[in-house]
Amino acid sequence: MEKQPHKLPKYLRVDPICINKINQLHPSLITHALDIYYDCRKNCIPLHILWTKRTYEEQDLLYKFGRTLPGNMLTTKRGGYSPHNYGLAIDFCFEKNGKYLLYDDIETYPRYKNFWMDIVFRFESLGWTSGWRWPSFEPGHIENLLGKSILEHKNEQHKKNWIDGFGNL
Repeated sequence: MEKQPHKLPKYLRVDPICINKINQLHPSLITHALDIYYDCRKNCIPLHILWTKRTYEEQDLLYKFGRTLPGNMLTTKRGGYSPHNYGLAIDFCFEKNGKYLLYDDIETYPRYKNFWMDIVFRFESLGWTSGWRWPSFEPGHIENLLGKSILEHKNEQHKKNWIDGFGNL
C-alpha cells in the first residue's frame, strides 16, 4: 500500500498569495519581510499579509470609506501620500480556521497578542516603524520609508513616470 504524503497543518503552510504580496514591496524590503513571514510560519504563528503595494486609485477608494462611502474610515492617506503606494508598507493580520483576525479580534487568543508583538518587534529591529506606536493606533501596519519622506518618494515616482512616458514618444 502506497503511503499518503503527510499534509502540513494550514498554519505551517506558506500562502502563495502572501508571498506574491510580499514580492510587490520595494526591492530593499522584500528579504526582511520574507524572512519574517517564513520564520512565523515555521514557528506556528499564523501571520497573513493583507496588503502591501497599492495603486493611487486603490488608496483613494479606501480613503473614501467613512467619508463619502458608508462604513468606517480605513485610512487617513489619499493616493500618493501612503507608503503603500511605493511598496513601503505591510498590513497584516492572523488567519485562524479560514478567518482573518485583526488585533481587536484576538482578545480570546491571549498567546496571539504575544505573537503579534513578536512580529512588531522583529520588523522594528530591522528599521521598520509600527502603527502600534502611533497615536492613531494601527497595530497591523508596519512601514519602512528607507530614510526618505513620503514626498520624496512621490517626487521620485513622478520623475520616473515622466521619464518613462517621455521615452515612449
